[in-house]
Amino acid sequence: MNEIKSANETKGAGARNHGNALPSSCASCVVWEKTEWACLNKAADDVLKSARRLTAYQVGETLFHQHDPSHGVYCLMEGLVILKQLDTFGNETAFRLLFPGQTCGWRSLFAGQSHMATAVVLETSKVCFISTADLEIMMGADSALSREFLKTLATDPGPADAILLRNAFLPARIRLAHLLLILAGHCLNKPIENEVRYRLPVKRKHIAALIGTSVETVSRTIRELEDDSLAYFDQRNVLIPDIGKLQQEVG
Repeated sequence: MNEIKSANETKGAGARNHGNALPSSCASCVVWEKTEWACLNKAADDVLKSARRLTAYQVGETLFHQHDPSHGVYCLMEGLVILKQLDTFGNETAFRLLFPGQTCGWRSLFAGQSHMATAVVLETSKVCFISTADLEIMMGADSALSREFLKTLATDPGPADAILLRNAFLPARIRLAHLLLILAGHCLNKPIENEVRYRLPVKRKHIAALIGTSVETVSRTIRELEDDSLAYFDQRNVLIPDIGKLQQEVG
């Protein structure tokens, strides 16, 4: 395996590179243990060290656009990204948030299709890009990586969350409660129980986009949750006094 080399060493980088300083190894990255890459053996890890291309993105920039060809995968090191999809009628739907430690772009890559959504940066982000060629080399060097991506595919909710969050037959109250539970799990990064406090990573306009309603409806629904002591909001700080009651709200 010593002769295994990164495709980027011979083919060039697969994404723009702003010259950001990378951790000396991926194992020293703060999100390493959350990623699929944590399983790599030394040969595959050596490929990853030379293959990864770190890019800093500003708010509003995109990792890729809907219908762009897939050239690789993107691992979010810092920041926040939202996935949006434009339908044939020109309607835009926001359906997923990506948090540090999550990899995106793999679904289109493995399906051999163009990207089905646009990935837009919501907070200043640092993202590592790994090209398709390099990913294939790593999977050949270590079958555990393939198994990790299969696990991601098996456990990924896909459109399930989006269907519930945007179900027009469900009250906005239930859709918002469901989103608050999803965000709590990501923001706290630990099992959630009893009283929960965290900072909303998104603005109300993004919440409205994710649950398929207006900002005004979001504000009204927030007041309803506060009146019923299910959740309290102070700007973007959230207090859920009893996570069990909020879970019951969702059913």
